[in-house]
Amino acid sequence: MPPACLRTVLLLLLGLAVAACGPLPRPFQSTPAEKSDNGLLELPQGRGVYVLGVDGRRGAPAQAAAAELRALGLPAGTALANEGSYALAGFSEVEDRPGPDENVAIQWVLSAPDGRILQNTNSTLSLPDGLWRTGDAAALRAHLHPAMRDIAATIMPDRPSANRAVSGSAGAGLAIVKVTAPGDGPESLSAAMEKALAAEGLPVRREAGEDDLRIEGEVTVVPQGGGLERVAIVWTVRRPEDSEPLGTVRQENTVPAGLLSGPWGGNAQVVAQAAVPGLVDLLRKTGRGSTE
Repeated sequence: MPPACLRTVLLLLLGLAVAACGPLPRPFQSTPAEKSDNGLLELPQGRGVYVLGVDGRRGAPAQAAAAELRALGLPAGTALANEGSYALAGFSEVEDRPGPDENVAIQWVLSAPDGRILQNTNSTLSLPDGLWRTGDAAALRAHLHPAMRDIAATIMPDRPSANRAVSGSAGAGLAIVKVTAPGDGPESLSAAMEKALAAEGLPVRREAGEDDLRIEGEVTVVPQGGGLERVAIVWTVRRPEDSEPLGTVRQENTVPAGLLSGPWGGNAQVVAQAAVPGLVDLLRKTGRGSTE
C-alpha cells in the first residue's frame, strides 16, 4: 500500500474503539515516599493512550512512544484500548545520508476518544544509521521524549509546566551530588538524571552551588532467586542548609540477575525518566517548584 494511502487508512482508524483492558504496567515508575498519590500520574476518567503504530507497524518506534508516555504518567500501550482511549499514530520518512547518522522526519497525529484530531506534530530526529528501522525501544525512548512530552501536555493540560524554576532563591537549581549503585550506575545514572531533569526545563547544575538543592540516589539490589533481583532506587532531595531531607522518591522493579552489575546502557535513561515525574511532584508539593 502506498504511504499516502496507508496514512489515510490509519487516520480513519483513529476513531475506532477496540477491546477493553486494564491498567498497563509501569516498571520503575516513581512514587513519592511521603504521599501515596501523585497528581502527575492521574489521568482524568482513567483514560489511556492507544498507540496505533508507526507507519502501520507496532515495532520499536511505537513501543518506545508508548513507554515514554507511560514514563510521563499516561497509561499507554500498542495492543489494547477502550472506548475512552486517546489514539496516537506516527508516520515517518527516513533520509539516508553519508556518514553514521540518518535524518528521520516524523508526524504524530493524536486523536480524542470521539475521533477528533487534537494534535498534529512534526519533528525531525538525527539518529544513528539503522536505529529507526532496526533498533530497540529502549534506545529510541530518549529521542522521542520531546514529542511525547508535548502530547502528554495536550492530554493533561493541568500537568505542571515543563518550564519550571526551583523556587526559594533567585538562580537556585538542582545538582546530582551522589549516586550509589552497582556497575557503572554512579556515572551513567547521574548523567541520565541530569539529562532527564534538563529535558523538563529544570535548572540543572553540574556542581552544587550555595543555593542549589542536592539530589542523591541510592540503588539497592536484593537477590530473589530464579535468576531475578529486586532493585530499589531511592532519590533523596535536600535543601542546601538542612541535613534533614526535603523528601524522597522511590522506584522498585524486578529484573534479571546481573542486569545492572556492568554497563547500564539504556536502563539508566529508563530509570531517570521514570523518576522525574515523582521528583517534580515532590518539589511542587513542598513549595520548592514553581512555574515561570
